[in-house]
Amino acid sequence: MPINIFRQHRTRLLVISKDYGVRDSLVTLLTGYGYFVDYVENMHEGLIKFREFKHAVAIVDVHSLPHIPAHFFKAFRIYQRNP
Repeated sequence: MPINIFRQHRTRLLVISKDYGVRDSLVTLLTGYGYFVDYVENMHEGLIKFREFKHAVAIVDVHSLPHIPAHFFKAFRIYQRNP
C-alpha cells in the first residue's frame, strides 16, 4: 500500500512522439528518475491525456512542433493557471 501513496505524489509528465524509440527511451529514463510518465503518439491523444491529468510538463517530438495547433498550448496555459 505505501507504493500507491508514493505513486500518487510523483510528478506526472506527458511525452508526445510518433517515434516508438524516442517514447520508449524517454519513458525508461524519466520513470527511472521517479516521474510518472504518460505517452501518446499524436497531439489529439496528447490533448485528451493532458486535460485528464494536467501534467506538470509536456515533452513534444521536435518533428511535431510545426504541426501543433495553437489551442494545445492555450489549453496548457489555462490548466496550469487553474489546476
